[in-house]
Amino acid sequence: MQRILDSWQAAPIEQAKAQWGPPQSVQAVPGGTAYLWTEDVPPARAPGGGPRDARAPTSPEPLLVPGLCHRRLIAGPNGLVIGGDWSGNACCVTTALGRCGGLVRANS
Repeated sequence: MQRILDSWQAAPIEQAKAQWGPPQSVQAVPGGTAYLWTEDVPPARAPGGGPRDARAPTSPEPLLVPGLCHRRLIAGPNGLVIGGDWSGNACCVTTALGRCGGLVRANS
């Protein structure tokens, strides 16, 4: 996740908003403005755990807990990203492909 945030260093915050979509919240912070994106990540299902997968009728439904990821970029008064941070139990660990690959700055 840190590699994703680092890819936005010195980029226009408007470019981040165009690529990531509108932030869920915006707030003034010392030295700039913080933009927060919150993402609910559906839990992964084991093979045989989906609605179309066959399984024994007596097997209990597994307890699936969704994940959460908060991503924050901070822009200075000039509108360029000066930092960022993240928290949560379902943030990207790799940026290779899929939804995580789509978070890396496109022009980095």
